[in-house]
Amino acid sequence: MRKSKPAKKAKAPSLKKQFAFMREAMIDSWLSLPPERRTNFLRKKIGIVGSAL
Repeated sequence: MRKSKPAKKAKAPSLKKQFAFMREAMIDSWLSLPPERRTNFLRKKIGIVGSAL
């Protein structure tokens, strides 16, 4: 059986912290957008150029 490398164990908490930081940064950047850009995924296309919630 192979022993796990100590570097892998030390890297895991660092990656978790980095992931948490990047996730919060993405959420903050999303929330900094105006509401009409944040809720764009709720819009339905009407015709060629129109859309509605």
